[in-house]
Amino acid sequence: MNEETKRNIENLLATKNQKVILTEEIARQIIPIDNSANQFFYDSARVLVKGVITVLMLTRPNWTFKDVIKATRTKDQLRLTLLQSEETKHLVEHLFTDEKTINIIFPIIQKNLEG
Repeated sequence: MNEETKRNIENLLATKNQKVILTEEIARQIIPIDNSANQFFYDSARVLVKGVITVLMLTRPNWTFKDVIKATRTKDQLRLTLLQSEETKHLVEHLFTDEKTINIIFPIIQKNLEG
């Protein structure tokens, strides 16, 4: 592998790492960290919002906060959004399989996006 190829790979990895950090920070601003007994549900809500932002970054270069709101308007819309990317499909499998769990997580997302 030549030096130029190595630099290109390093640049791609740096860009990807920056996007991961950015999505985590945006999700943390929307769903603050909660250290109470509800931490699992808040962490899960944050992961789903991060997933939505990831999908938007991959599919809509000029996405806005309105796109996040539209993608999370209903549980079905949230699920469909997350299914758009191989990087986020697993979130549906893990967090949407138990109706009780998603029924606790989804209102956390809604409350924090409306606030």
